[in-house]
Order: sequence, then C-alpha cells, then structure tokens
Amino acid sequence: MKAALTLTLMTLVCASGCSLGNYRVVKKTQTGGEIALLGVRDEAQEKANGYMASVCPKGFTVLEEGEAVVGQVGEARSEKSRGMFNTQGTTTRSETQDKTEWRVKYQCKDAPEAKAAGKVHEVVVRF
Repeated sequence: MKAALTLTLMTLVCASGCSLGNYRVVKKTQTGGEIALLGVRDEAQEKANGYMASVCPKGFTVLEEGEAVVGQVGEARSEKSRGMFNTQGTTTRSETQDKTEWRVKYQCKDAPEAKAAGKVHEVVVRF
C-alpha cells in the first residue's frame, strides 16, 4: 500500500516535468518585482533567473533576498488528567510557528530608479 502511494506521488511529480523547484510572482512593478522561490531552492532560483531575464532584457539586479513570514501554522493538544481527590481536568497546549518562504526582490538595470540611485539629492527644510 505504501509503495503504491509512493509510486503515485512520484508519477504526479514527474507528470509536472519532474520539477522539484519553481517560483511564484509575488509583486510586479514597472521597474522590477518580487518573486517567491518554492521547493528546491537551486532549481527554483534557476527558473526565477530565467523569468527575471525575460522581464528585464538588459539585465537585473537583486536588491534583497531572504526569508519572509507568510503565515503561521498552529497545533493544539488537549490531554485529560486526574488531579487530587480523583478530580478530572484537561490540559491544553498550543504551539505556533511562522510559515516562511524565500523571496527575491529585483530591479531591472534599465529602470529609471536604477539610474537615479547613484544621484544624491539634498533637501534643506528651514523653520
């Protein structure tokens, strides 16, 4: 039974191109965007690089990458217990963990913001 389940799972994975890594577009702007890497990071990064190269034909710069909290996963357990004088009670324990994914923020090299990034502007405010 377990072998049949494993074989079915492997068939489903291979039917989708035997891919263990992919990406998801989180945000797209005129000058770049943000991508979430899913599954095996090296394979997902390779596919994401292809996507970013297609969006930015003159190249792109990775501005930031790291884990982002996208939700929480919780688990609660209740246990019945007996106390003094044969009284019954219930003890509940809960545990919550952050659900994270790896995200990459990028900017196209020919974007107006990229050209202006090297310039320094000074604003003086007088009262």
